[in-house]
Amino acid sequence: MKKLVCVMMVITFVAASQAGLVAHYGMGEAEGGAGSPTTLIDDVAAQNATLASGTAGTIVAEGAVAGSTHSLLLDGSASYETGANVLGTDHFGPTGDGWSIEAWVKPTVDAAAGGPLDFVLSHGHGGVGYAIMADGNQWGIFVGGVGAFQAAGDFTVGQWHHLALVKDPTLNGGATTLYVNGNQHVTDSGWIHWLAVVNGNSIGNQVSGGHGFIGQIDEVSFTAIPEPATMALLGLGALVLRRRK
Repeated sequence: MKKLVCVMMVITFVAASQAGLVAHYGMGEAEGGAGSPTTLIDDVAAQNATLASGTAGTIVAEGAVAGSTHSLLLDGSASYETGANVLGTDHFGPTGDGWSIEAWVKPTVDAAAGGPLDFVLSHGHGGVGYAIMADGNQWGIFVGGVGAFQAAGDFTVGQWHHLALVKDPTLNGGATTLYVNGNQHVTDSGWIHWLAVVNGNSIGNQVSGGHGFIGQIDEVSFTAIPEPATMALLGLGALVLRRRK
């Protein structure tokens, strides 16, 4: 079986901490390495995510990258909520500072079989916030109610994928961009309304449930990017991936 192996993931983690890592969910290590947690621990600022609906995920002994020993297996029903949005008002709006929202995910079923719009990470329904999702075996996003999808490539059942939603005024005309495995996937002209900060982020689903991701999720992070130069360090372009049997 083929698996994605990250050769230079350390670049991403180091750069993220330099740029302002505001929340990180390891998905298993801090929760004790076993069981079905109702709380996901943020090991940066204790902005923990609690189970709001559905069945709690199960911690499994498989990490997505070197240094990660566990991940969380979701059945499509769970929605974990962070409470207040972990990124502040300075990072939202059409002229806000940059930010990055990232996760490693491993789908276990076709998105079409699991239901339409399988949300991996979101704020609300993507109306004033954002959503990273699988739709008909393709990765896509909603940002501020604007959707962007690409029909081909980069979705494989049983394989780890690195997803990064990035907003930076110096990239792609300021458009929000989804990167899949370090490659630019789609851009979106929408922007997250500043009112979005009063609500939380959803991990594994949308806030009301009903559109959950089925598979494993690992290394969820939220990063504030204070200056354009940090994008060169963020490692999206330097994220070197290779396939190994």
